[in-house]
Amino acid sequence: MEKKSFYEGGGETSITAPLLPEHVAQRDPPPSYSEVMGEYQTSVAAQHPPQDMPALAYIDIMPRCINPGNIPGGISPTFDTFSTIIYGANSWLMNNKGLCVWKCETIQRKIKKEAYGLSYSLESMFDHQPAFGTDYHVLGLRMWLTKKPDPKSPPQQLGILNVVPDKESIRLPANPVGFGPYGFFQYRGMFIHPMQMAMGLHFTFAGLKETIEKLNQMLEQDPIPGTILNVETAAIKAFETFNVGNNTIDPEDTLVRINKEKFTRYTQVIRVYYVQGKSAQEQIGMQEFLPEMTEAPDMMKRAKFSNTTETLTRIATWLKHQQGLRVVNIQQFDVRSETFPGMFGTSSNSTDNFESCWDDRRMLKTFRVFFTRSKVMPAPVSPPFLTSRIFVPFRTGHRSFETMTQTMNRINAWMKLTGLPIFSVETTRLPYVAHEYQGVSLDRSDYLLSSRSGGYWVNCIRVYFPNFFQEPDPIYFSMPQDWRSQTESVSCSIL
Repeated sequence: MEKKSFYEGGGETSITAPLLPEHVAQRDPPPSYSEVMGEYQTSVAAQHPPQDMPALAYIDIMPRCINPGNIPGGISPTFDTFSTIIYGANSWLMNNKGLCVWKCETIQRKIKKEAYGLSYSLESMFDHQPAFGTDYHVLGLRMWLTKKPDPKSPPQQLGILNVVPDKESIRLPANPVGFGPYGFFQYRGMFIHPMQMAMGLHFTFAGLKETIEKLNQMLEQDPIPGTILNVETAAIKAFETFNVGNNTIDPEDTLVRINKEKFTRYTQVIRVYYVQGKSAQEQIGMQEFLPEMTEAPDMMKRAKFSNTTETLTRIATWLKHQQGLRVVNIQQFDVRSETFPGMFGTSSNSTDNFESCWDDRRMLKTFRVFFTRSKVMPAPVSPPFLTSRIFVPFRTGHRSFETMTQTMNRINAWMKLTGLPIFSVETTRLPYVAHEYQGVSLDRSDYLLSSRSGGYWVNCIRVYFPNFFQEPDPIYFSMPQDWRSQTESVSCSIL
C-alpha cells in the first residue's frame, strides 16, 4: 500500500476554494482582494519598494466570510478554513516578490453584529470580554515581513502543519490531591472539576510535551517538506461541558463561538509554519520558563512570583549556553495556577483546560522557547545576549488606545533611532489595569481573571533583540497628541 504523507491532506477537513481565475476574469469590474481571499491589512505601502520598508512590517490576513449566518437567531457565520488563509498568504507573496516572511502567528478578532451585517476591527488594540452571553471570534494569520535577502530568488511559499493532542481516557484515582475554593483536583498536570470526578472515567488530551514527542516521531519518518519558519501553540475551543464523547476537533476552523454561561474546554494546537522546499529534516524542541515562586502561600495570602523581567533574564542565560539549535519562536503563553497553603500547581503541560463564568482563575505569564535541530543545516550561533521591549499602544482615554497603525509607526520610529537587529517578535495580550498609567502592568507575572466581571485586554507588541540597548528620548519616537485624531480606526465589514 502506498504511504500517504500527512502533509497531503485527505483528512476530515475540506478546504473551501476561493474564486477561480476564470471566474475572476469574467468579473467586470474585477473583484476586490477581500472577495477573492478575505479581509487584510498591512503596514507595507504598495507604492514603496521593498528597500524602503520599515524595520518591522506585517500583514494580517483574515478568512473570507462564506455565510454571515444569523447571530440573533442562533445561526453561526461560517468562514474559510485556516489552510485557505495560507493559500491567500501565498497568493500575496507571489504578488510581492521582494518580501518574505520570518514569523507567523494566529490572531483573534471579536465579531460584532451591526445593522448592516457583521464587522471586526483589524486596527483596534483594545478588546472587551463580557462575563455572560455568547461571543463570536474569527481567527486569522499575522505575518511579520522583511526584505528578501536575494531579490532574484523565487517567491516564498508557505505550508502549515496543525497538530491536535490525542484524546485519551483515564480512570481517575479514588483519592486524588485536591485543593481550591471549588474543590478542584490536580491530576497529571490538569485541574479537574468535581463534576468530572463524578463521571469516574475521564476523557482528556495528551500533554503538550508528549504531543511534541509524538510529532517528532512522525517527523522522523515523514520530514516536513521544507524549512520550519516558526512554531506556536494556539488555544482553541474543544468542547462545551466536560464530556468530549465522540466529537472531533477541527484545527482548521476559524470561527470561535463561546457561550459564557457554559463550561468551555480548550486544547492547545501546535501550528508548525514552514517554507516549502527541500526538507531540512528538523526535529522540534520546546523549553518552557515559568515565573519562580518568591514567597510561598499561607493561610493569609497567596504565593508571590518573580517578575517578567527576571523570567526573560533566565531565558537569555539559557540561550547563551545552547549549541546546535535554531530558535524559531519565543511565545508568551499564560497558564492557570492554583496556590494554597502547602500546595502549588500549574497547568503548563496540560492541553485540557476549561473556563466557566463561575470560576475565578489565577494566571501565570510563562514563556515558551521553540527551537529546531536539523540533520542537514548548520545551526546558527545562539545570541550572547537577549533583551526585549514591549510596545504598549498609547493610552488615549479611560478605556481607549491608539490603533495598530499608530503603534507600528511609533515602533519603527524607535527602531530607526536605535538601529537594533531583531531576533524575534510576538503579539501578546495583557489584561487592562485601569489605575496603571499605560493601562497594563508590564512586569507583573500573575493576574486574576474574575469569573463574574468579564475583562478588558490590550494587544501589545513585544520585540526581542540579540543586543543590549539604551532607551532613546521618548520625544523622538512618541507621536504628537494631535496626530492621533487625524487617523480613524479601520474596520472590516462583512455584508
